[in-house]
Amino acid sequence: MNIIKLYMLNFLTSLHFFGAVTVPFFLYWGGLNFKQIFFLQAIYSIAVFLFEIPTGVLADKYSRKLSIILGTICYATAMIIFAFSTNYYFYIFSELIGAFGFTLMSGADSAIFYDSLKDKSLEKDARYYYSRRSIAGSFGQIVGLISGGVVAGSKFLPYPQMIPMTFLLTGIVFVVSMVVAMTLKEPPRKEKVKHPLKESIEGFKYIFKNKHLFIFSLNFLLISSVTFFMFWFYQKLAENIGIPLTYYGVLGASFSIFSIIVLLRIKKLEELFGIRNLITFTAVVPGILFISLIFIKGYFLLIPIILIPVMRIVRQPIFEDFMNKHIDSRRRATVLSSVNMLQRLVISVIYVIVGFLADISLNITFLVLGVIALIFSFISRIEAKHIGQT
Repeated sequence: MNIIKLYMLNFLTSLHFFGAVTVPFFLYWGGLNFKQIFFLQAIYSIAVFLFEIPTGVLADKYSRKLSIILGTICYATAMIIFAFSTNYYFYIFSELIGAFGFTLMSGADSAIFYDSLKDKSLEKDARYYYSRRSIAGSFGQIVGLISGGVVAGSKFLPYPQMIPMTFLLTGIVFVVSMVVAMTLKEPPRKEKVKHPLKESIEGFKYIFKNKHLFIFSLNFLLISSVTFFMFWFYQKLAENIGIPLTYYGVLGASFSIFSIIVLLRIKKLEELFGIRNLITFTAVVPGILFISLIFIKGYFLLIPIILIPVMRIVRQPIFEDFMNKHIDSRRRATVLSSVNMLQRLVISVIYVIVGFLADISLNITFLVLGVIALIFSFISRIEAKHIGQT
């Protein structure tokens, strides 16, 4: 039952109604430019970087269930502030609260999920259960994106006054998520964290001590950091193509729809191509696709717009399985939070670069992202020896 509830929780916390209209919200409701938007997001990422380890330790030492509950409360609060404010400083405050809420949930949800599988002796097939969990999240994204686009594009209020309502709806859903989280049963652990500061440092060092965990973590966080930026640019690209605001959600939902199709066939794809080739393909191709955005025109732009996020989403359950197999249960949430922390650090650096470039030229921005992705895929490539010992 715990596993089903965690599927449900992943569905609910993925219902981001604002996801389809975040860029129009900041550009046309908040009156920001790309530099200001990405500076705001850099603050969020830095906050996540700073909060990841402490919140991971909190989950490992006290309660992962409590960590998730507090996370949903913080995130709901952040969404409500966004819904009722147009002040840049309130946006910063909201990003900080949201970052704290995100870090309380990240790592803790994956850790309690894996321990729930172990409690039922299902960890042998963890990769496929993680795929199902990702599918639940993808369904949440589909519903949230399509519904959010419809709400924002409706005519109940003059444009863009309906856009903030998508944040309010998201806040309400996170209150419901809190209720679901309260019904979770936390699997027993043999030993809990006793020294938080020491464990936070050890959790970070743990990644570098285990060479297989390190290479999996490195590949995951580097490629995910670059492909993440398509979620920010697809709305502007859709506007340039001439797609109406109401359909931004449909476009965003297509990322999840195609991801579900691939994830449902992930075992078959592994058997057909081999897991190493699958990992390499989903690392290299996004870099090429980013560069292709410079040359492709019109509705053909939809091909790279959709494929880049799909490859990012498909990689998630594969790497969650690989990384969890190299982490002991006692410090699982702390180590996973460390990986998320490093990913946010990389994203923060790229935010600064992209923020300045985007206001100058989107083509230059896509070229830089493509080159960075190709470099990252080379320096973090997965060898057969890493897969063989997983």
